[in-house]
Amino acid sequence: MNDMNDDQISRGTGDFLHDMGYGNPDEMRAKFAIANKIALVIEDSGITEQQAAELMGIREGDVARIENGIVSEFSVDQLRDAMERLESWR
Repeated sequence: MNDMNDDQISRGTGDFLHDMGYGNPDEMRAKFAIANKIALVIEDSGITEQQAAELMGIREGDVARIENGIVSEFSVDQLRDAMERLESWR
């Protein structure tokens, strides 16, 4: 038997990022997509975070944050620029 009543059940909107409290889910989706692409390029290239940071023109710690999807402090343009610099090296 389930002791939960209807007041304890919350229904999602169908948009996970919105439900998680992101103010602009579409922007966050774009950031996550770019960060994922950056992480895959770094992994596929076999370069270090330090090398990636130099290529992208950002700090090594920022590379780690991007690879881990901690991207709220970056703009879409910053991430796109970093990705383009990284891809132009390949």
